[in-house]
Amino acid sequence: MSIQTRLVFSLSALALALVLGIVLLFQWRFDRGLLDYVNAQQQQQLQAVSTELAQRWRADPGWTELRDEPRRFHRLLQQALQRDNGDRQEAEDGPPPREQAAGDEPGPARGRRPPPVLLLDASHQVLFGPREGPGPQALEAAVDVDGQVVGYVATPRSSRLQQDIDRQFRRDQLRTLWLVGGVALLLAIIVAVLLSRYFTRPLRQLSRAAHRLTQQQYDIEVDVERRDELGTLARDISELSRTLVQNTTARQRWFADISHELRTPLAVLSGEIDAVLDGVRPLNRERIVSLQQEVAHLQRLVEDLYVLARADLGALQYRKTPFDLAALVRERIEAAMPGFTQAGLQLERQLPDALELLGDEDRLQQLVDNLLTNSRRYTRAGGSVRVALATRGKYAELTVEDSAPGVPDAALPKLFDHLFRVDDARNRATGGAGLGLAIGKRIVEAHGGQISATHSPLGGLCVSVRLPLGMVVQS
Repeated sequence: MSIQTRLVFSLSALALALVLGIVLLFQWRFDRGLLDYVNAQQQQQLQAVSTELAQRWRADPGWTELRDEPRRFHRLLQQALQRDNGDRQEAEDGPPPREQAAGDEPGPARGRRPPPVLLLDASHQVLFGPREGPGPQALEAAVDVDGQVVGYVATPRSSRLQQDIDRQFRRDQLRTLWLVGGVALLLAIIVAVLLSRYFTRPLRQLSRAAHRLTQQQYDIEVDVERRDELGTLARDISELSRTLVQNTTARQRWFADISHELRTPLAVLSGEIDAVLDGVRPLNRERIVSLQQEVAHLQRLVEDLYVLARADLGALQYRKTPFDLAALVRERIEAAMPGFTQAGLQLERQLPDALELLGDEDRLQQLVDNLLTNSRRYTRAGGSVRVALATRGKYAELTVEDSAPGVPDAALPKLFDHLFRVDDARNRATGGAGLGLAIGKRIVEAHGGQISATHSPLGGLCVSVRLPLGMVVQS
């Protein structure tokens, strides 16, 4: 069963329960209210009868004539009810009741039969009516003559509708009520269908997009203009699609670059060996040293690829201990100094006496070596390289700056990508594989720091490394 069908069924069932509950509650309350209305009308009729009896008492104290001829009481009752109906019709601007013609038998008030009325004396003894009395829940009205209660008129309280006109009114109202409830239920079902479509339409789009992702069709865009959770999910899937496209492109470029990087030294090795085998070049110590250099270059490339792959997987092990970062940088500069001298570069340093840092000394040594090697390879002869280490707030900042050639603005954010190198001056002719800065970025990030590349005031590149001080003691 689809989500749309379940939503329609659920919302329809909820609407049905609510409509039934409201209709049944209204029906129960309507029945109670209608009975209260009927009893209130009977109470008003009793008041009219009590007024008529009070007037009769003044003309005939003790109601002697009524006791001698009970038909007179029934006639008085009918007249009182007719007069009460006439007064109400006049209050409602209706026509007055028809006058009773001579010889007509007194009849009930129009539209409603008179209730059974009992006449009681001042001590609630029955004068007219059933001897068992009106019952404990009866409606009654006192017959007051000049402030003295001389008797009571009473009638049993209605517990159900007895008049045909009342029952017909109830049927008409309940028929209308159930009709309105049915229309409300139908409207609720229509709204449920529309709401289910409104909510499931983006779900179907998201489902199709997810299915295309499983089929490795990453170039998709989910167009869902919503500001709710479904809209957020749609935007996240679109962003995931773009990320997968970028990752796929990067992976393809990564494989192509790796193949090219490996093919170059292998081609050189193969050419050198073929030349020796064909007798073009003699097999001497100089040739063996050349072959050994190509193998060493290939080994470094494979090792860098392995380290970078493990860093991307988070599999590199870091053993962080307190050590002197200033002493480490000073030591690596001394070790790299012959290479800078041979390249015709001037190396400047601005280091504190000591700067103790909590980190992996071996990995940070690899970072410093990669930065120094990167500057030595890509800086023109006669230039200079400047290395500085200082504290900046809660960070230890290491900067390596070099002179020309510089790096274009568009290439600065890409310097830390795998196998990326600028195409002009900083190229493969210098011998680099374009992995040093990428590995350095992984090492810095593993220490909770940041690394960035900007233009150097010396005319070349400036690489800044910021490592959180943490447990640092500076002296």
